[in-house]
Amino acid sequence: FHFINMAEATTNTTNNDIYIPSVMKAAQQSGFGEVRDVLMLGENVSVPRQLSSKQILVYQK
Repeated sequence: FHFINMAEATTNTTNNDIYIPSVMKAAQQSGFGEVRDVLMLGENVSVPRQLSSKQILVYQK
């Protein structure tokens, strides 16, 4: 896994030549409740360019 500082990544590649796509698969929570009711897999979710201090973006080769 590679951890990328998105605040510093202004292009689709990083200093380590890791390509950052514009869309990704992502687990998305739509509310509160039972996991099966509120968690879904999104196929074409936009890759965030700014993350809060409580968020991470994980890249898997």
